[in-house]
Amino acid sequence: MSEAAPPPRNPRLQFCLDQFVTDAIAADQGATMAAINAAKTISVDDMPKFIGKSIEGSTESAEEALAALAGIQIAADAVQDAEAGYRPQLTLVRGLEKQIRNIAEHRDKLAKQASRMNADNPERAEIEAEVAHMSDEIAALESQIPDNWEAAHDTFKKLTDAESKARNSYRRSGDTAWNDAAIILATLDATPAFIALESDLNALRPVLETAEFEVAEDAAKALERSFRDLEGADDVKKALGKVKKAMSKRKKDRETALKEYEKALAAYADQLVWRAAAETQVRPGVEAYLNAIKGNIGARAQEDLTREQALFLASCTSHHKDLSLNF
Repeated sequence: MSEAAPPPRNPRLQFCLDQFVTDAIAADQGATMAAINAAKTISVDDMPKFIGKSIEGSTESAEEALAALAGIQIAADAVQDAEAGYRPQLTLVRGLEKQIRNIAEHRDKLAKQASRMNADNPERAEIEAEVAHMSDEIAALESQIPDNWEAAHDTFKKLTDAESKARNSYRRSGDTAWNDAAIILATLDATPAFIALESDLNALRPVLETAEFEVAEDAAKALERSFRDLEGADDVKKALGKVKKAMSKRKKDRETALKEYEKALAAYADQLVWRAAAETQVRPGVEAYLNAIKGNIGARAQEDLTREQALFLASCTSHHKDLSLNF
Protein backbone atom coordinates (compact mmCIF):
# COMPACT_ATOMS: atom_id res chain seq x y z
CA MET A 1 0.00 0.00 0.00
CA SER A 2 1.58 3.26 -1.12
CA GLU A 3 1.77 6.50 0.83
CA ALA A 4 -0.35 8.11 -1.89
CA ALA A 5 -3.16 5.59 -1.50
CA PRO A 6 -6.49 7.02 -0.32
CA PRO A 7 -7.85 6.03 3.09
CA PRO A 8 -9.47 2.58 2.88
CA ARG A 9 -13.16 1.89 2.46
CA ASN A 10 -13.32 -1.92 2.56
CA PRO A 11 -14.20 -3.47 5.95
CA ARG A 12 -10.87 -5.16 6.70
CA LEU A 13 -8.79 -2.04 6.04
CA GLN A 14 -11.29 0.11 7.92
CA PHE A 15 -10.84 -2.18 10.91
CA CYS A 16 -7.07 -1.75 10.68
CA LEU A 17 -7.33 2.05 10.41
CA ASP A 18 -9.56 2.05 13.51
CA GLN A 19 -6.81 0.17 15.34
CA PHE A 20 -4.16 2.61 14.11
CA VAL A 21 -6.17 5.53 15.48
CA THR A 22 -6.80 3.73 18.77
CA ASP A 23 -3.06 3.17 19.19
CA ALA A 24 -2.25 6.76 18.15
CA ILE A 25 -4.68 8.25 20.67
CA ALA A 26 -3.37 5.98 23.43
CA ALA A 27 0.18 7.14 22.73
CA ASP A 28 -0.40 10.89 22.34
CA GLN A 29 -0.51 11.64 26.09
CA GLY A 30 -3.70 13.66 25.81
CA ALA A 31 -2.52 15.87 22.94
CA THR A 32 -5.65 15.29 20.87
CA MET A 33 -7.96 16.11 23.77
CA ALA A 34 -5.90 19.22 24.47
CA ALA A 35 -6.28 20.30 20.83
CA ILE A 36 -10.04 19.82 21.06
CA ASN A 37 -10.20 21.95 24.20
CA ALA A 38 -8.03 24.61 22.57
CA ALA A 39 -10.36 24.72 19.56
CA LYS A 40 -13.27 25.43 21.89
CA THR A 41 -11.53 28.66 22.94
CA ILE A 42 -11.28 30.07 19.41
CA SER A 43 -12.94 33.48 19.47
CA VAL A 44 -15.91 33.73 17.14
CA ASP A 45 -16.86 37.27 18.17
CA ASP A 46 -18.20 39.23 15.19
CA MET A 47 -17.99 36.11 13.03
CA PRO A 48 -20.97 34.70 11.10
CA LYS A 49 -22.98 32.11 13.04
CA PHE A 50 -21.90 29.20 10.88
CA ILE A 51 -18.28 29.52 12.02
CA GLY A 52 -19.19 29.22 15.68
CA LYS A 53 -21.61 26.39 14.96
CA SER A 54 -19.03 24.58 12.85
CA ILE A 55 -16.41 24.76 15.60
CA GLU A 56 -18.92 23.65 18.20
CA GLY A 57 -20.17 20.79 16.03
CA SER A 58 -16.65 19.70 15.19
CA THR A 59 -15.36 19.63 18.76
CA GLU A 60 -18.48 17.85 20.02
CA SER A 61 -18.08 15.22 17.31
CA ALA A 62 -14.38 14.88 18.11
CA GLU A 63 -15.18 14.15 21.75
CA GLU A 64 -17.83 11.66 20.65
CA ALA A 65 -15.27 9.98 18.39
CA LEU A 66 -12.82 9.57 21.27
CA ALA A 67 -15.55 8.10 23.46
CA ALA A 68 -16.61 5.77 20.65
CA LEU A 69 -13.03 4.49 20.31
CA ALA A 70 -13.23 3.26 23.89
CA GLY A 71 -16.59 1.68 23.07
CA ILE A 72 -15.05 -0.14 20.12
CA GLN A 73 -12.45 -1.76 22.37
CA ILE A 74 -15.07 -2.93 24.86
CA ALA A 75 -17.30 -4.35 22.11
CA ALA A 76 -14.38 -5.96 20.28
CA ASP A 77 -13.17 -7.63 23.48
CA ALA A 78 -16.64 -9.09 24.04
CA VAL A 79 -16.63 -10.55 20.53
CA GLN A 80 -13.15 -11.98 20.98
CA ASP A 81 -14.12 -13.61 24.28
CA ALA A 82 -17.10 -15.32 22.60
CA GLU A 83 -15.22 -16.45 19.48
CA ALA A 84 -13.61 -19.57 20.97
CA GLY A 85 -16.96 -21.14 21.80
CA TYR A 86 -18.77 -19.89 18.72
CA ARG A 87 -16.28 -20.67 15.95
CA PRO A 88 -16.51 -24.52 16.16
CA GLN A 89 -20.30 -24.36 16.07
CA LEU A 90 -20.23 -21.98 13.12
CA THR A 91 -17.82 -24.20 11.20
CA LEU A 92 -19.96 -27.28 11.87
CA VAL A 93 -23.27 -25.65 10.95
CA ARG A 94 -22.03 -23.85 7.84
CA GLY A 95 -20.50 -27.13 6.64
CA LEU A 96 -23.77 -28.97 7.18
CA GLU A 97 -25.74 -26.20 5.50
CA LYS A 98 -23.46 -26.36 2.46
CA GLN A 99 -24.01 -30.11 2.15
CA ILE A 100 -27.76 -29.60 2.54
CA ARG A 101 -27.81 -26.95 -0.20
CA ASN A 102 -25.86 -29.15 -2.62
CA ILE A 103 -28.09 -32.18 -2.05
CA ALA A 104 -31.27 -30.08 -2.17
CA GLU A 105 -30.22 -28.50 -5.47
CA HIS A 106 -29.61 -31.94 -7.03
CA ARG A 107 -32.83 -33.32 -5.52
CA ASP A 108 -34.92 -30.47 -6.89
CA LYS A 109 -33.53 -30.99 -10.38
CA LEU A 110 -34.41 -34.69 -10.25
CA ALA A 111 -37.88 -33.93 -8.89
CA LYS A 112 -38.47 -31.52 -11.76
CA GLN A 113 -37.25 -34.16 -14.22
CA ALA A 114 -39.61 -36.76 -12.73
CA SER A 115 -42.58 -34.39 -12.88
CA ARG A 116 -42.21 -34.21 -16.65
CA MET A 117 -42.40 -37.99 -17.09
CA ASN A 118 -45.51 -40.08 -17.58
CA ALA A 119 -46.78 -41.79 -14.45
CA ASP A 120 -46.24 -45.26 -15.98
CA ASN A 121 -42.62 -44.53 -16.94
CA PRO A 122 -40.42 -46.95 -14.92
CA GLU A 123 -37.62 -44.37 -14.73
CA ARG A 124 -39.95 -42.00 -12.89
CA ALA A 125 -40.33 -44.40 -9.98
CA GLU A 126 -36.55 -44.79 -9.76
CA ILE A 127 -36.00 -41.04 -9.76
CA GLU A 128 -38.73 -40.47 -7.17
CA ALA A 129 -37.08 -43.07 -4.94
CA GLU A 130 -33.78 -41.25 -5.29
CA VAL A 131 -35.51 -37.96 -4.48
CA ALA A 132 -36.97 -39.50 -1.33
CA HIS A 133 -33.55 -40.84 -0.34
CA MET A 134 -32.03 -37.38 -0.78
CA SER A 135 -34.76 -35.88 1.39
CA ASP A 136 -33.85 -38.41 4.08
CA GLU A 137 -30.18 -37.40 3.73
CA ILE A 138 -31.12 -33.76 4.18
CA ALA A 139 -33.19 -34.58 7.26
CA ALA A 140 -30.27 -36.54 8.73
CA LEU A 141 -27.91 -33.61 8.16
CA GLU A 142 -30.39 -31.15 9.63
CA SER A 143 -30.63 -33.30 12.76
CA GLN A 144 -26.90 -32.78 13.31
CA ILE A 145 -27.35 -29.03 13.71
CA PRO A 146 -27.12 -28.34 17.46
CA ASP A 147 -30.42 -27.48 19.13
CA ASN A 148 -28.91 -24.32 20.59
CA TRP A 149 -27.51 -23.10 17.27
CA GLU A 150 -30.09 -20.38 16.63
CA ALA A 151 -29.71 -19.02 20.16
CA ALA A 152 -25.90 -19.16 19.92
CA HIS A 153 -25.96 -17.44 16.53
CA ASP A 154 -28.33 -14.72 17.74
CA THR A 155 -26.22 -14.10 20.84
CA PHE A 156 -23.01 -13.80 18.85
CA LYS A 157 -24.70 -11.63 16.23
CA LYS A 158 -25.75 -9.19 18.94
CA LEU A 159 -22.10 -8.91 19.98
CA THR A 160 -20.85 -8.32 16.43
CA ASP A 161 -23.70 -5.88 15.78
CA ALA A 162 -22.67 -3.94 18.89
CA GLU A 163 -19.09 -3.80 17.64
CA SER A 164 -20.22 -2.66 14.18
CA LYS A 165 -22.43 0.01 15.76
CA ALA A 166 -19.52 1.27 17.87
CA ARG A 167 -17.22 1.40 14.83
CA ASN A 168 -19.82 3.17 12.68
CA SER A 169 -20.47 5.67 15.47
CA TYR A 170 -16.75 6.41 15.75
CA ARG A 171 -16.28 6.75 11.99
CA ARG A 172 -19.30 9.01 11.61
CA SER A 173 -18.19 11.24 14.48
CA GLY A 174 -14.60 11.37 13.25
CA ASP A 175 -15.66 12.33 9.74
CA THR A 176 -17.98 15.04 11.08
CA ALA A 177 -15.27 16.40 13.37
CA TRP A 178 -12.98 16.88 10.40
CA ASN A 179 -15.53 18.11 7.87
CA ASP A 180 -17.18 20.69 10.13
CA ALA A 181 -13.85 22.37 10.84
CA ALA A 182 -12.45 21.93 7.33
CA ILE A 183 -15.33 23.93 5.84
CA ILE A 184 -14.14 26.94 7.84
CA LEU A 185 -10.72 26.76 6.21
CA ALA A 186 -12.34 26.23 2.81
CA THR A 187 -14.30 29.43 3.41
CA LEU A 188 -11.20 31.41 4.34
CA ASP A 189 -9.22 29.91 1.48
CA ALA A 190 -11.93 31.24 -0.86
CA THR A 191 -11.34 34.83 0.29
CA PRO A 192 -8.95 35.80 -2.54
CA ALA A 193 -11.51 34.64 -5.12
CA PHE A 194 -14.22 36.46 -3.15
CA ILE A 195 -12.24 39.71 -3.26
CA ALA A 196 -11.59 39.25 -6.97
CA LEU A 197 -15.35 39.41 -7.64
CA GLU A 198 -15.68 42.95 -6.24
CA SER A 199 -15.24 44.65 -9.60
CA ASP A 200 -17.81 42.35 -11.22
CA LEU A 201 -20.25 43.09 -8.41
CA ASN A 202 -19.77 46.86 -8.78
CA ALA A 203 -20.14 46.60 -12.54
CA LEU A 204 -23.57 45.02 -12.16
CA ARG A 205 -25.24 48.27 -11.03
CA PRO A 206 -25.28 50.11 -14.41
CA VAL A 207 -26.46 46.90 -16.08
CA LEU A 208 -29.41 46.70 -13.71
CA GLU A 209 -30.16 50.39 -14.17
CA THR A 210 -30.10 50.60 -17.97
CA ALA A 211 -29.79 47.24 -19.73
CA GLU A 212 -32.60 45.19 -21.21
CA PHE A 213 -34.23 42.95 -18.62
CA GLU A 214 -32.99 39.76 -20.27
CA VAL A 215 -29.42 41.06 -20.41
CA ALA A 216 -29.57 42.21 -16.79
CA GLU A 217 -31.06 38.89 -15.67
CA ASP A 218 -28.27 36.97 -17.39
CA ALA A 219 -25.62 39.19 -15.80
CA ALA A 220 -27.10 38.69 -12.33
CA LYS A 221 -27.37 34.96 -12.95
CA ALA A 222 -23.71 34.69 -13.98
CA LEU A 223 -22.55 36.60 -10.91
CA GLU A 224 -24.81 34.56 -8.64
CA ARG A 225 -23.19 31.42 -10.03
CA SER A 226 -19.72 32.81 -9.32
CA PHE A 227 -20.57 33.44 -5.67
CA ARG A 228 -22.30 30.07 -5.39
CA ASP A 229 -18.97 28.40 -6.10
CA LEU A 230 -17.35 30.08 -3.07
CA GLU A 231 -17.64 28.66 0.45
CA GLY A 232 -19.28 31.03 2.90
CA ALA A 233 -20.71 33.44 0.32
CA ASP A 234 -24.32 32.30 0.60
CA ASP A 235 -25.74 35.65 1.75
CA VAL A 236 -24.35 37.45 -1.30
CA LYS A 237 -25.47 34.64 -3.57
CA LYS A 238 -29.02 34.70 -2.15
CA ALA A 239 -29.32 38.46 -2.64
CA LEU A 240 -28.14 38.13 -6.24
CA GLY A 241 -30.66 35.35 -6.73
CA LYS A 242 -33.40 37.80 -5.78
CA VAL A 243 -31.91 40.37 -8.16
CA LYS A 244 -32.06 37.82 -10.95
CA LYS A 245 -35.65 36.93 -10.09
CA ALA A 246 -36.74 40.59 -10.07
CA MET A 247 -35.25 41.12 -13.54
CA SER A 248 -36.85 37.98 -14.97
CA LYS A 249 -39.27 38.05 -17.87
CA ARG A 250 -42.15 37.39 -15.49
CA LYS A 251 -41.26 40.13 -12.96
CA LYS A 252 -39.44 42.90 -14.83
CA ASP A 253 -39.13 44.86 -11.58
CA ARG A 254 -36.05 47.06 -11.85
CA GLU A 255 -36.75 48.89 -8.58
CA THR A 256 -36.85 45.67 -6.53
CA ALA A 257 -33.78 44.38 -8.34
CA LEU A 258 -31.80 47.46 -7.32
CA LYS A 259 -32.98 47.15 -3.69
CA GLU A 260 -31.82 43.53 -3.59
CA TYR A 261 -28.58 44.57 -5.25
CA GLU A 262 -27.94 47.00 -2.39
CA LYS A 263 -28.42 44.09 0.01
CA ALA A 264 -25.87 42.09 -1.96
CA LEU A 265 -23.41 45.00 -1.69
CA ALA A 266 -23.99 45.25 2.07
CA ALA A 267 -23.52 41.50 2.53
CA TYR A 268 -20.36 41.65 0.46
CA ALA A 269 -18.97 44.52 2.55
CA ASP A 270 -19.76 42.65 5.78
CA GLN A 271 -17.97 39.58 4.48
CA LEU A 272 -14.87 41.57 3.61
CA VAL A 273 -14.69 42.70 7.23
CA TRP A 274 -15.15 39.33 8.94
CA ARG A 275 -13.05 37.45 6.41
CA ALA A 276 -10.13 39.80 7.08
CA ALA A 277 -10.56 39.48 10.85
CA ALA A 278 -10.86 35.69 10.63
CA GLU A 279 -7.39 35.37 9.12
CA THR A 280 -5.84 36.17 12.50
CA GLN A 281 -8.75 35.45 14.84
CA VAL A 282 -9.92 32.08 13.52
CA ARG A 283 -7.56 30.55 10.96
CA PRO A 284 -4.55 29.81 13.23
CA GLY A 285 -6.66 27.98 15.81
CA VAL A 286 -8.60 25.97 13.25
CA GLU A 287 -5.43 25.01 11.39
CA ALA A 288 -3.77 23.86 14.63
CA TYR A 289 -6.85 21.84 15.54
CA LEU A 290 -7.10 20.18 12.13
CA ASN A 291 -3.39 19.35 12.17
CA ALA A 292 -3.91 17.68 15.55
CA ILE A 293 -6.78 15.42 14.40
CA LYS A 294 -5.64 14.88 10.82
CA GLY A 295 -3.63 11.75 11.59
CA ASN A 296 -6.10 10.16 13.99
CA ILE A 297 -9.85 10.75 14.22
CA GLY A 298 -9.79 12.76 10.98
CA ALA A 299 -7.79 10.14 9.06
CA ARG A 300 -10.71 8.76 7.06
CA ALA A 301 -11.43 12.18 5.56
CA GLN A 302 -7.92 12.64 4.12
CA GLU A 303 -7.13 12.19 0.45
CA ASP A 304 -3.97 10.18 1.17
CA LEU A 305 -2.59 7.90 3.83
CA THR A 306 0.59 8.88 5.61
CA ARG A 307 3.55 6.55 5.26
CA GLU A 308 3.11 5.48 8.88
CA GLN A 309 -0.55 4.64 8.29
CA ALA A 310 0.18 2.76 5.08
CA LEU A 311 2.85 0.62 6.76
CA PHE A 312 0.57 -0.11 9.71
CA LEU A 313 -2.30 -1.16 7.45
CA ALA A 314 -0.02 -3.39 5.39
CA SER A 315 1.15 -5.15 8.55
CA CYS A 316 -2.34 -5.29 10.06
CA THR A 317 -3.95 -6.88 7.02
CA SER A 318 -1.31 -9.63 6.99
CA HIS A 319 -2.82 -10.71 10.33
CA HIS A 320 -6.36 -10.16 9.15
CA LYS A 321 -9.54 -10.18 11.20
CA ASP A 322 -11.79 -13.14 10.39
CA LEU A 323 -14.85 -11.40 8.99
CA SER A 324 -16.51 -14.76 8.22
CA LEU A 325 -17.65 -14.89 11.85
CA ASN A 326 -20.04 -12.03 11.06
CA PHE A 327 -22.05 -14.12 8.60
